[in-house]
Amino acid sequence: MTRQRGRVFAVTLLAAFFTSLSVRAQTNTPPSGVTVADDATGRTVHLRNGQTLAVRLAANATTGYHWSVQSGTGRCLELTSNTYLESRSSALGRGGTAVFVFTARRAGSTALKLGYSRPFEPHVPPVRAYVLMVVVQGG
Repeated sequence: MTRQRGRVFAVTLLAAFFTSLSVRAQTNTPPSGVTVADDATGRTVHLRNGQTLAVRLAANATTGYHWSVQSGTGRCLELTSNTYLESRSSALGRGGTAVFVFTARRAGSTALKLGYSRPFEPHVPPVRAYVLMVVVQGG
């Protein structure tokens, strides 16, 4: 009888453990997001409140040029991260990808504008521009 109780306890403990892993996996799953790249400039993207938007743009930090947000964040769209991913190439002067992640915060629309410029040349206009209309729906 004691052996059977031990087995029942062990099975119950394992079941509880695997259930907790399943619940943890469900709660850590990020909300689905939208990813756009260079070719989406001039287009419109529709998001739900709380959804993320990742903008991936070709860049080359070795030239001194960097992508930056010019306008479009605030009321309905918030910048949550900005990273630069280097190319895996070992070539000198290799490019990479600038990745901007935004989160939709409230219903509305905005023209998200990014510019490719050198931060140390503040009076020179960006050499490239990226514009995306963002429409956030819901709450």
